[in-house]
Amino acid sequence: MQAVHPGYQPLQFRAMRPSQAVYRRRRLGVLLCAAAVFAAGFGLLKGGGLHQLTGVPGGGPLTAAGQPVSALNVRLATDVTMIVQPGDTLWTLARRAQPTGDVRPLVQSLEARRHGRMLMVGERVTVALRK
Repeated sequence: MQAVHPGYQPLQFRAMRPSQAVYRRRRLGVLLCAAAVFAAGFGLLKGGGLHQLTGVPGGGPLTAAGQPVSALNVRLATDVTMIVQPGDTLWTLARRAQPTGDVRPLVQSLEARRHGRMLMVGERVTVALRK
């Protein structure tokens, strides 16, 4: 059983409403944000317009500069991030990232990016693969 002081009254919280000035400032802020999003969407801030999203005017979303996608020379790049384990070398990292084929160009690019720094156990190394 819990003893209660005879003059104890629980606190009553009343929700306080912000003033009209606060409401007006909030509404103005939302209006300005919406106007900025609208202007950026239509390219009014930097020039240009919505047609830049689809390439040349009249082009579909799968065309770039008026050429079909199959006519473009596309090379995909994939980044592989590995954590250096004890005993790893640039050659083992390159072979782990690219299990088949010649890894010499990959090792050369790793050497060039590292500028002669040694590998440290636990270090993250990112390898950019070309497909």
